[in-house]
Amino acid sequence: MGLLARYRRPWSVLVLALLAAPMLVQALMPRQSLSPGEARTLRPAPELPGSLRQWLGLPRALDGFLTDHFGLRETLVHANALLRYAMVSPTDGHVVYGRRKWLFLNGDAMLQQSMGLLLRQAEIEKFADFAATLRDKLRRQNIVFIVAVPPNSATIVRARLPRWAAVKPVISEYDLMMRALAARRVPAVDLRPALLAANAGAPVYRHTDTHWNALGALLAYNAVVAALDRPGWSIDPRRVTRGTIQTSGGDLARMIGVAADGNMHPRMST
Repeated sequence: MGLLARYRRPWSVLVLALLAAPMLVQALMPRQSLSPGEARTLRPAPELPGSLRQWLGLPRALDGFLTDHFGLRETLVHANALLRYAMVSPTDGHVVYGRRKWLFLNGDAMLQQSMGLLLRQAEIEKFADFAATLRDKLRRQNIVFIVAVPPNSATIVRARLPRWAAVKPVISEYDLMMRALAARRVPAVDLRPALLAANAGAPVYRHTDTHWNALGALLAYNAVVAALDRPGWSIDPRRVTRGTIQTSGGDLARMIGVAADGNMHPRMST
């Protein structure tokens, strides 16, 4: 029975059409230099090598160019990103999928920090010394100084972390920072209590982003002005927020290629 038996011919035509479609689209469409879905610059075509080192690097440069430039690439990359997001399988190693499809940044050892596995004492002491120097300088100018360190989302939204990362630490870098500042008598405010208390009832961080939402920012502001003993500057969240609305985007969503898709995470409405 031949390879192109009669019952196989339609399938052969279909396979050839599928293989030819990306090449045809690539030939007819102008070459793109940016990927809107991934928010990054696509790798350019390699130049003609002029040295032995460039010749040795040509295969890798050519492979990168071909990977970034083929027909229907944007559509296929987006479809892959959506499928993997639905299946809780990240396309970027710097993004960790939490429970209920929350996204967390895995850069700068953020998860190890929130789990208490990373305690960079030397860096903390260096920052605290700098804060004390800055306090003294501003005090001579009669300027009030206070330190407020924003906690990361993994510290506040711990219940949405994957189970292996949701361990509450005995001590964290944030704790060490507050102790180091207190030892130098540097005025500082711990933003965690207010954010943790509010997050039990309403989200204070964005679902697919590393940043807090409008409610989180307002609560942090209120904590700072309270520490400054300026009660008249505080703002009642009930006066300026009206629940949550669904929005799309976010820096973590961009990293995995699903930033353009709607109804991805809640944001406090005002």
